[in-house]
Amino acid sequence: MLRCLLLILLLCGAPASALAVGNAGAGASMGGGVGVFAPAPGVTGLIALPALEVAAAPGGGESLHLRVRVPLLDTIYAGVVRQQLFVQADVFLIKLGQCDCAVGRNVIRPVAGPFVGMRLNVAPGVVQPGVRLGGRFGAEYLGPQRRIGVTLAAEPWFEARGGKAGPGRTTSETGGGGMIVLAITGYQAP
Repeated sequence: MLRCLLLILLLCGAPASALAVGNAGAGASMGGGVGVFAPAPGVTGLIALPALEVAAAPGGGESLHLRVRVPLLDTIYAGVVRQQLFVQADVFLIKLGQCDCAVGRNVIRPVAGPFVGMRLNVAPGVVQPGVRLGGRFGAEYLGPQRRIGVTLAAEPWFEARGGKAGPGRTTSETGGGGMIVLAITGYQAP
């Protein structure tokens, strides 16, 4: 799995003139945390398998990132093991702090911003759409020549989902929680 992540970073970190957007890149994120849903009682442990993240700076600036996260391995796991179609995407608007925390020739910058996400879970007799609202708050370490970024962040969130839960059954759940996320992003050369 580590080899796959490194291959994705190498492929996505290579400059591509067709995608020439200032401060753009792609990579992967993964994490773990806890969540609580009602009416189901109790706290549930959560693991986020590696997900694809694509980042671009609107207008080529260096103060904001628009990020999209798609959990590809979660989707594959749900399809193969659970025999379900699971689709999810989160869209972040991340405010990047000024790179003023020097670490040798490299820098650490704060990152913070909201996200909105959509999900859909489909199985025989089950159709459950949902919406997620939350944020990402942490720091990003930018490596040599700002080509690689490693982010460690907390992601609190709230989710509402519902729909058909089987023959003649409907369900509605709300919940929330938090995750600690590690993201690795390969950026185009500035």
